[in-house]
Amino acid sequence: PPPQAASPEAGEPSIPMPPMPPMATSTASTATPHAPISRTTPHPPMPQPSRFGPLHGCRILLVEDGPDNRRLLAFHLVRAGAEVATCEDGQQAVDRLRREGFDRACELVLMDMQMPGLDGYDATRQLRAMGFRRPIIALTAHASTNDRERCLACGCADYASKPIDAKALAALCARWRSTATAAAA
Repeated sequence: PPPQAASPEAGEPSIPMPPMPPMATSTASTATPHAPISRTTPHPPMPQPSRFGPLHGCRILLVEDGPDNRRLLAFHLVRAGAEVATCEDGQQAVDRLRREGFDRACELVLMDMQMPGLDGYDATRQLRAMGFRRPIIALTAHASTNDRERCLACGCADYASKPIDAKALAALCARWRSTATAAAA
């Protein structure tokens, strides 16, 4: 039988409640089309990276604690041609970059600054102290001059405030990718 709602007063009949659908969850750790994504509920498929997008072949590490923001940002980056790997917090990002090697892991990092645990400010400081020299672009919901300065002071190369415009983000990443490529040459 379906669950019954609690009666507001004794003696009143209970109202049958329909069963609740299961919560949507995702265990995706990467948004590349080559890695399997396991889900308990279906999501629209991740697009194939564009061969003609401004980020074609660019390897980006996206560090974002919000699952909806992470998926949306990854979707737009992949549509622009990027290969996107994701982490849920700063500690995962530091561990991943240390494990995979700075030069092989990614060409740039998009770092949410407000995260539980190791936030983006401290993760960026740790990565810079470890010798990571690739661009780290701060993502934050705050748009004040002081927030921008705080992001740059901890070692971020640039700053983008949420909500993020997909085309502007792709252009920002493309600019920093070309800057990093020129510096490495």
